[in-house]
Order: sequence, then structure tokens, then C-alpha cells
Amino acid sequence: MRKIYYSLLVLLLMMVSTTVKAQYEVNIDAQPTNDYGSGSQLFDAADIATALGLADADALQALIATASKDVDPNVGAFYIKTTDGKSCQYTGNPNEFWMDDAGLPHAYSGASWYVGVSFVAATDTTTAGVSMYVGQMPSVFTKKYEPSTLKTTVYLVNGDKEVSFDVTQNIAAAPEPATLSDLTIVKDYNFGIEFEAGGEYEGQAFSTTLDGIYDALGISQEELDADVNAYLFTQLVKAEIQNEGEDNETTIYSMSDYLENPSAASGGAWFGRYINYDEASDKEVALDYNLPKDWGAGATFYLQNPALADGEFTIGSVGQYPGTMKAGDTDFTYLYIVVGDKAARIKVQATIAEKENPTPGDDVPFDQCTKAGEQTIEVVDVAKNDYETKNFTINMEDVLEKLGCEAADITTHYRWMAEGQAIDYSQTNDGYTGQDGFSGADAGYSWSNKAPVFVQPVTLAEGKFKVGQYAGIYTGKVADHDSITSNVVITTSILFKYSDKYYEAKLQYTIQPFGTEIETDDPGVNPDSEFDIVATLPITMQLIPSSNYYAQESEEVQAQMQLDLGIDKIKELIGEGTYTVYGLKAPASAKVYPELTPATGYGANEGFTGGFWMAVPNEKLGGEYVNTSFAGNWGNNSYGIEWKLNDGIFGFDQFPDARKVGDFYVSTFYWVNTGNNKAIKYELSVVYVEEIVPQAEIVENYTESVAIEEDKIEQSKVGDFFDVAINKEKIASALGIDVSLLSGVQAYYAKSMGVWATMTPGSDVQYFNANGYEDTETGVEAAFSEDYVVTLTLDDVELGDNDKITLRYAFEYDGKRMLYTVQLGTPTSEVVGISNVAAPKAADGAYYTLTGVKVAQPTEKGIYIKGGKKVFVK
Repeated sequence: MRKIYYSLLVLLLMMVSTTVKAQYEVNIDAQPTNDYGSGSQLFDAADIATALGLADADALQALIATASKDVDPNVGAFYIKTTDGKSCQYTGNPNEFWMDDAGLPHAYSGASWYVGVSFVAATDTTTAGVSMYVGQMPSVFTKKYEPSTLKTTVYLVNGDKEVSFDVTQNIAAAPEPATLSDLTIVKDYNFGIEFEAGGEYEGQAFSTTLDGIYDALGISQEELDADVNAYLFTQLVKAEIQNEGEDNETTIYSMSDYLENPSAASGGAWFGRYINYDEASDKEVALDYNLPKDWGAGATFYLQNPALADGEFTIGSVGQYPGTMKAGDTDFTYLYIVVGDKAARIKVQATIAEKENPTPGDDVPFDQCTKAGEQTIEVVDVAKNDYETKNFTINMEDVLEKLGCEAADITTHYRWMAEGQAIDYSQTNDGYTGQDGFSGADAGYSWSNKAPVFVQPVTLAEGKFKVGQYAGIYTGKVADHDSITSNVVITTSILFKYSDKYYEAKLQYTIQPFGTEIETDDPGVNPDSEFDIVATLPITMQLIPSSNYYAQESEEVQAQMQLDLGIDKIKELIGEGTYTVYGLKAPASAKVYPELTPATGYGANEGFTGGFWMAVPNEKLGGEYVNTSFAGNWGNNSYGIEWKLNDGIFGFDQFPDARKVGDFYVSTFYWVNTGNNKAIKYELSVVYVEEIVPQAEIVENYTESVAIEEDKIEQSKVGDFFDVAINKEKIASALGIDVSLLSGVQAYYAKSMGVWATMTPGSDVQYFNANGYEDTETGVEAAFSEDYVVTLTLDDVELGDNDKITLRYAFEYDGKRMLYTVQLGTPTSEVVGISNVAAPKAADGAYYTLTGVKVAQPTEKGIYIKGGKKVFVK
């Protein structure tokens, strides 16, 4: 019995031994660095291959090569230890992890070091190896004056076998910066640099002579000239927090005793003034000298590429941060050349020169210009959550007249950065503007930072601009911003300048509370009128709610998420050429038209040309737009549309876990040939289902146009009825059957866009709204008889001259479906879809069917246009 237990124990130990993996120690010492410097340790590839159950080093090399996340983000060979176990989701390059000080994977921002693996091939004198390498993120450890010990564990994995590496990177303490109190200033120099007001990143070179520099510092000319940067320092800032943790917490800045190399101290040797709050005067006061700063964070000028040659000190690249200084301003900082305990101090004085007697055409700074004229433009909009814009136009004729220049002279525009200080549009963070109307980095306004709106040019020469809102800033979607309950008015300016004059176009932008319907007599432009629409086609797409994005689905599921529109059919309808797709942006209310928009806001997946994110608008737009989706913002109520223009394919994406079975949305798209402006209008219905069921092939999309007799127009009150005969022969012909087989045809009515209900002739009366969709309360009664006659009765609805009734049916037989639309119109109805009504001249009129198709002579009731007047043809 003991032998049996012993054998089982041996077997158990053998089994356990198959899961015990080789373990290695990686110890690398490093100095703090600013350039991703790394060290590595090499391990024998044959030993690791054996431990992983691989045939040889070549198999190990192949295993490491396939660890890339580009192959499969869920399958790798190189793993890192995490708090939950281990992960192969690389945060750095393939086969590499960025990490925090605790050795856990971390995004680039905030990471401090990295670890990676690579395969080193064999040479004539060395065997193949596995290199474990480590490194540092720039500038992280150059500021730490205590040594750092960083640890993590990584694994090479093959099936149920793994090799672990316990990695330690020992980083020495950064050298303590030099201090002024330990130095003797042996020489003082003044170095003047001069800019023009309104300048940018000039990159100019300035020089000065440092007389007696070598003797004063006790160093040879050759040694100091060889690399003056090694001896060059700047004085750092000292920041002290006052009343920490309290409501009146402030930071007081002063000159520090520490010196440090300029490039390491400021990421590019930028300098700027620090601001202190003076409690006695209750004002903010700027220090009267400049200290190292980050780019854009209140910096005013920069000094780069210093060099010394035979006593001539040159700064090879000098410039100013645009718009931060005006004529007459002066700023200075100190540079120190330090050798041992001696220092030469160089006071670098930056001066903004004043330019006198400008001549026409000179680019004169704004603070020296005179105002030549102004105008005011008012734009009213509703608080949005998706960067929607409103266009407006500046009267450029007045601008050019007052400035005394030509349109070609206006190549840019300006914005107020602060009172009386203007900056070029290119320096305004893309036109983002604070509620006070100012723009620019100095005011602290940038995308997502205190800037509720943006003002951008559309066509500068024509004075066309757009104004929009940072998404959600007035809808409670962004932290620190509450929904507005009353109008917000932001007054800002667009400035044009020529020579020594400028012109101010004031924009008064009113933002109404979220969901407000804009009262207007101008509904805007009907999007249909922008194209020559040759066909309007309804299409339906079934999707299964998913927790993944498109690219994360399997190839089989991705294939189900594509809808082939038929490129041959597209070419037949609108011709060959360059195609583009337009969608619609949500209107401000149900009283105005949606706006056309090209592909935007969505990075299409591989193989697709472009796309939209689609969002459902606020229901306050009116019942007409409920369950209608528009090109909008990415968010948890969104799904995506993308396309392959040259293949005629729509693809579909969805925000994970946002949809449920039964959801359905309607969207409108225009597939356009840009060469001839012909377009196909697609009425797309997206329906979310539990299981995708193959749909019947749509063999025809037919519209029957019926006109109300003229003598009934004024009498069409509640209770009036109209009989509409459905063309049985047309249905039978489309489905490829004899009329006698119609009893086997399944009829449907459009319950809503994208959702069909079974219809039985002679069954209960259905109610529809004017758009032809089921209405459970009031609208149009429709009784469908076995003789394919629809009797319509108006129920609590009055039909005026320009009203319409549309009924949507479908007939299906043996896998084929015919879509059949009945459109009831009047002689003056706008529903006929005819664009450019006034286009035909009096001498050459044109005939159209009621659905807007141009014909040589009407073979059925339609419209004749002559001299811009519509005449009904009975």
C-alpha cells in the first residue's frame, strides 16, 4: 500500500514539474537619462526553448515574433505580471510594456519606465539569445535626487509552459543641481535681443562678445568652446504653497537657489513670467524677470542652440511665443556659465521694438493700428452636444472698402486674445473662445479647456464663417458646466488687418437652453434640392446588439454587418465617377430642414473610405424626428455607418452594449457622383434583432401617384374618403407571377420606418399618420380590400393645398418583395419632390410625374412647369 502512495506521489510531482518553469533574474544598473536610454541582459535561447517545450531556437524566434498585438490582442507570448494575474495587452510597442514605478502596465502619459523582449540571432561567434531590455521615459528620473529601484515580472509563455523573468532596474540618483550660493559670480554680461511686435517663432540668431570669459573662469578656450552647453545653466523657480488645502490656497513663486541646464529645465529653453497674488493690493503681480517654463504655459520667448567660439557667444535659435508681448515690452532672464565654483552671469534682455512710420502694405503690429470700421452679426442657436455649427457671413465688401485693399490681401484673420491684444487665427487653438469672447493660449482657452464655443473660417475671401459649441458644455455632459436655463450670449470678434488699419466684425452668438425650438420663418434649404436625385431607395439593415466594436467582431460577424448596395446598380443610376456620401445633421427643431454633412467624426475601419457616428436627437425636435438618427457625436446612444465607395457597400458599427433587441432607427444618406451631381437617396432603416433572418430580395420600388380631384380640395374635411386602386398587374409583374396567384402573396403595411406588419385584406381598419406609418390614435383610416382597393378616410385631419398622404405597402412572394408606395397629392402640393421649380424658361417647360421624375410627356397624372409656374396635368 505504501508503494502505491509513493508511486502516486512521484506521479503527482512529475505532473507538477511540468508546470514549474525556468526562472531568471534580470538586474540592470542605469543612470538617469532624458532619451529613452536602456540596458539589456542576454539569455541562452536554447535553454529557454527547451523550458517552453519548443524544438529549437528558431521556434522560439517565431513564438516571440507572433507575440505582437497586431496578430491577436488576446493571444501573446510575452506577458507582464498585473494585480489580477498577467496580461499580454502591450502598452508600448509590440513585445514591450510601459509601466509605473510599481512595475504595473501603464499608458504612456504617467509611465516611468519600460521593459521589452527581443530575439538575438546567432552569429559565427555567438549563440542565439533572448534579450530582456529596460529603459526610462524621458526626464522622469533626471529630477529624482534619490536612487530608484524598479521591479516587475514578465513571462514568455507557450501553451501551458512559461519562463519567468524577475526584472530589476536600479537607477542612480540624479546629480544635485548647482546652487548659486556655492558660486562666485566673476563676470556679468548683458546680452540684448530684439523682436518685432506680433512676431512668431522666428528662429533668429543673436551674438554678443564675452570679453575675458576664459581667464575669469580659469578654463582654456578650447575646452569651453568645445561644448559650452555642458557648462551653461539657468536659474530655476521656487514654488511655495500658501494655505494648503484651504479655499484660499495659492502658490508663491520666487527665484530659486538652484541652477540647471536650460534644455532639461524647460523642455526647450522657454522662458516666461510667473504670477503672484498680492494680498495687500488684491491683485495679481508678475515677477519682473523670466524663468524656465513649458511651451505655451505663459512662456514669452525661447533661447535654443547656444554656442561659444573665441569669446563670441551665440544663441542660434531665438523667438517669441506669438501674441504674448507688445511693442515696448521688455523681459529678461539669466544664463550662467559655470566652471567649478565660478560663474559668469549673462543677463538676456528681450525687447519688443516699436516700428515707426508704416507704409501701405507693411505688416504693422495691432497695437499700432487704427480701427477702420466695424459691423455686427447675430447668430441664434440651441445648446448642443455634438459640435454642430451655424454658418454666418461677414460683409467683405465693407471690410475691403474700409481697409483700402483687395480680397487677395486678406490671407488670414485675427482674434482678440485679451483687451487690445490680437493674435493670428493660427495661434488661437483653432478658434476656441471663452465666454468673455477672448481666444488664445494666454487667456487659457483651448479645446476642452474653458472654451464653450469655437469660431472658424469656411471661405475667408467670401467672409463665410461657422460658429459651434464644445460638445456638451451647456448640456450638463461636461464636468464643471451646468445645463443652462436661460439664454447665454457670447460676444466675440473676427478681425481683419491691412497695413496699419484693422476692421472688427463683432459676432453676437446667442445660445438658447438645450431642446429649445428655434422660431423661424426660414426653414433653411431642403437637402434634396442640392442634388439631382435620380432614385429614392428604402433599404433595411438587421443588426444584433453587441458588446464589441466592428473591428473586434469575428470575420463572420463583420460580414453580416455589411450591406451591399450593388455598385453596378449605383453606376447605372448615377454614372461612373468619383463618389462621396452625405448624411444629415439634426436640425434645431422640427420646423427647419436638416443640414447636409460629409463624412466626419468617425475613423472608418480598415478597408472603408469614411463614415459617420449616428445619434438620435432630443425628442423636443418633434415627433417627426423620433427614432430618426443623424450624423452626430460619438457616444453611448450612437451607432456607426461607414462605406466602401468603390464597392457600393455600407458597413455598420455600434457603441458597445448600447442597443437592445427591438430598437430601430431611420437615417437618410445621399450617394453622390461629384462629377455630375447625380445622387441616390437612401432611406436606411436599422433594426436590432435577436437573430438575423435573410430578407426577401427587393425586386422593385414602385410609387403610385394619385391626385385629389381639384373640386374636392376645399371640401376635404374630416370624414371625406378616397378610393385608391392598387395596381394588381404591376405587383404580379414585379414578382414574376400571374395575377391569379395574388391570393398567395403576403401583404404588409409599414408599421413604422423599418418595421412591417402583416396585412390581411378585409381585416380591421388601420390608422396611419400623413407619412404612411401606423398611428394608434388619429390620422388616416385605411381599409384594404381583397380587390386591392384602399379606402382612405380622414379622421380628425384636414387636408390643405400643400398637404400630402403617403401609404407604404410591401408585397412578398417566394423570396421576392415589391415595395409599393401610394402618394396622394394635390395640384399645388410640395411633396412631388421637384427641385429647381423655376429653372425652366417660359419657352421650354418640362413635365414631371408627381414623384418628381422628369418625363417627355406625362403618361399619368403629373405636373407641367412653365415659366416657374406649376400646372397640374389631369
